[in-house]
Amino acid sequence: MKSNVLKFPASDSTLSDTDTNNVKSPSVLSSERMIRTRKGEQFLCYTDWVEYMRALGITNRASWLKYIKQPNRPEFIPASPPLFYGNRKQWQGWGALDPFAKVVKQSSALDIKSRGGVWASYETASNFAQNAGIKTMAEWVAYLENNEKPRNIPTDPRSFYSRKKMWQSWNHFLGTPEPYDYKQKGGLDKVKLWFLENNITTSTQFFELANSKQLPDFVPSSPTLMYNLKFKDFLVKHNKYMTFAKARRTVKSWGCANMLEFRAKHRDLKANGDSDAAQIPSAPERVYKDKWEGWSNFLRK
Repeated sequence: MKSNVLKFPASDSTLSDTDTNNVKSPSVLSSERMIRTRKGEQFLCYTDWVEYMRALGITNRASWLKYIKQPNRPEFIPASPPLFYGNRKQWQGWGALDPFAKVVKQSSALDIKSRGGVWASYETASNFAQNAGIKTMAEWVAYLENNEKPRNIPTDPRSFYSRKKMWQSWNHFLGTPEPYDYKQKGGLDKVKLWFLENNITTSTQFFELANSKQLPDFVPSSPTLMYNLKFKDFLVKHNKYMTFAKARRTVKSWGCANMLEFRAKHRDLKANGDSDAAQIPSAPERVYKDKWEGWSNFLRK
């Protein structure tokens, strides 16, 4: 009779720089603890995955990335633990692999819980960065490359605290003076006017100007964060149709006698890539309804 168990292999694919003596001897787990997917696959439950990773000496994301590159990963190890266990509301962050990883102490009432684990409050993370003497975003990146970060401090505080509606700016986070007081120098209306006058229709167009340092001093490089708005609130809306007067002049040259002839001609021209036809609506009576005076007025010469 087949035993209803799953055995951890003793000689699993371990990290090249991991001491094999550190790997625990084979364990035996009841298959009832496995997570079964709709495709019939079976994966370790979260607590067993954590134990298995620790047994291999994998205690952080960096060592996991080394491990996942090896060809003989067991079939019961998910390729993306944050996604697999996160979708099941079990993921507690990479820090869970290292029970001895340092954390920044704070009141549990200030904890921010997310799919990635439990994180420090904005104020606690900000104080940590300032106490470390970090003055710029570049210095923050350099610090992470050369120092062990507490596991409850996010690697990318701007992204994390922006999602929580807490982020203001790197200067605010690091306790350094803002280069400009944007709200005093320009204000939201002046910034929106600048977008309009410069015909900024896409965020890509804006960031190209920002990266090449072509923004005036009253326009922040992250206006969405500064004013808590979306980019669509700043961008100039592009009207894909030509004006009524220009459309009527163009259509009159087509020589259509009625609505049916217009529809057929419009369809054929668009199919052949005519740029003018592409800027004229197929239902002009609806698009230009405030100027519409009937088909004869729209078509006749």
